[in-house]
Amino acid sequence: MDSEVKRENERYPAMNAQNMAPCRGVVRGGTVVLTSGAAGFPEESEVLVVPVASRPGTSEAVLAAVAAAPHVTRDDVDALEHAIVVGRRGSVPLDPFAEAAQ
Repeated sequence: MDSEVKRENERYPAMNAQNMAPCRGVVRGGTVVLTSGAAGFPEESEVLVVPVASRPGTSEAVLAAVAAAPHVTRDDVDALEHAIVVGRRGSVPLDPFAEAAQ
């Protein structure tokens, strides 16, 4: 368990992991909207919100990957494209119906 969550559980023992199940949510317009597991929270409950990694393939994950390092320069792209061209091999024509050499 994360040490920060553990400290919060010790600080607020009435609402710890033993008697409240965690729930999930998303941020919309600056407000956390709970999507599951919120039924047990009394109104005006104080909660600890911990961000989780985005699932692969979601729009959030794509935007996070674009914003993350490393940022490539035009020279990097040119060098990669040059390496691809230099490394290309010609195709070898194969006849799938030719008799195998014995």
